[in-house]
Amino acid sequence: MQLFDSNGYLDSRSIRDAGYPFTFIIGGRGTGKTYGALRTSMEDERIFAFMRRRQTQADMISKPEFSPLRPVCADTGWTITTRPIVRGISGFYQYHTEDNKTILEGEPLGYILALSTLANVRGFDGSRIQLLLYDEFLQERGERCLPSEADTLLNAYETINRNRELAGEPALQLLALANANDLGASILVQLGLIRQLDRMSTKGRQIWTDDQRGIMLILLRDSPISAAKADTALYRLTDGSDFAGMALANQFSGESRSRT
Repeated sequence: MQLFDSNGYLDSRSIRDAGYPFTFIIGGRGTGKTYGALRTSMEDERIFAFMRRRQTQADMISKPEFSPLRPVCADTGWTITTRPIVRGISGFYQYHTEDNKTILEGEPLGYILALSTLANVRGFDGSRIQLLLYDEFLQERGERCLPSEADTLLNAYETINRNRELAGEPALQLLALANANDLGASILVQLGLIRQLDRMSTKGRQIWTDDQRGIMLILLRDSPISAAKADTALYRLTDGSDFAGMALANQFSGESRSRT
């Protein structure tokens, strides 16, 4: 498995095709985590759910102007927009225009969900969803976790996955993406991954796997994109700061370490 593609961005397809049901990727900003996961899902026709922590966050990216697929569409020429499906859940749809009207085509290519809303939902049919993308799963400083967030995430996975494995189908893949914000995320605590991530950080390891439990941890350290970004205006301004350490070198703050 390779971590970076020929352009220096995260190789999302290689990571996804490694086949681990639970993959946690922590990497510097702008390294292609979200973009790559979304683009490869679309290219490979894999139905995905794009999830954020809170409904307010999901509502914002459900607007076509703030869609996470917008940069992908700009690069590929795809015509994809977002539309509400039911309250709290939106879909990504291919479309065309007729008489200056937007005409949606077929079923959703993906969905936009909020973990906080899924906490109150049981029994909906998520059988179309093959990949659950949990974006920004590490909270930023000052951002509060949901009550019992780890249990809520595991219940959301169960709600979507259901019994597909008992029917001989592949397990739902969870791909959790984040910047190096607060290391003490409740899901990492509950799964017992904090010490492993700390060892990876200390020893400079980028990949750790547990085949028995189906877990892959990726802690990006040598991103060519992060190296290039170091000589841009924002990072010249913040050179040596905790912010630059998080955004470029994937360093967790001392504050987050003290809580682990």
